[in-house]
Amino acid sequence: MKHLILFLLLTIGLDTYARKIEGYVVLKNADTLKCEIVQNFAVISGIDVASFQYGIRVVFDDGKKRNFMPEDIKAFGIYVKNDTLHFVSVTVVSPGMFGGVDEKRVFMRIIQRGHIKVYYFIDLMNGPNGPVRTPVYAVQLRYDDVAYWLEAKRNDTGRYDFKAFFKNFIPEYYAFFDSLPDRARLEEVLDKIRKFNKAMVK
Repeated sequence: MKHLILFLLLTIGLDTYARKIEGYVVLKNADTLKCEIVQNFAVISGIDVASFQYGIRVVFDDGKKRNFMPEDIKAFGIYVKNDTLHFVSVTVVSPGMFGGVDEKRVFMRIIQRGHIKVYYFIDLMNGPNGPVRTPVYAVQLRYDDVAYWLEAKRNDTGRYDFKAFFKNFIPEYYAFFDSLPDRARLEEVLDKIRKFNKAMVK
């Protein structure tokens, strides 16, 4: 609910101050519609991925405007220079603070496709001076309905335990990821996933 309220507040005044970016939306029936995606007016320049994560406002060719939450559509994309940024509606599962699991549905930018999909997300992490915008990643098996935060597991020293994560995430192919260094950096993990996806299509 708090994300819905925040999204609605950010759309107030967009018609006057917003920047519109050419793009498309993919409806639940898989129809793809050309439109303009409205960029949050608070962003002076560039593309702020975080402003699209909990909802988007679009303008269709006939002038009609509509808001879409992650539950409403399958995906959308925006055209930036010579590139296209693709965002997918994804349910992400994470360990609950008091046990169990937490689920939330958001739009995330997809940066790798294949047997393991990789998504990019901007989250608010607690810092010494308050919340800090931090890039995080989620992964999803091609045949699964939900994604999982890649940085979900930590070892006894507080470091991210990527090997333990993959042992639970994809046990049938864990041997491929067991060669990761115990102190693997995130860049190494993403490269390992890239190599795994490439190997799976051979």
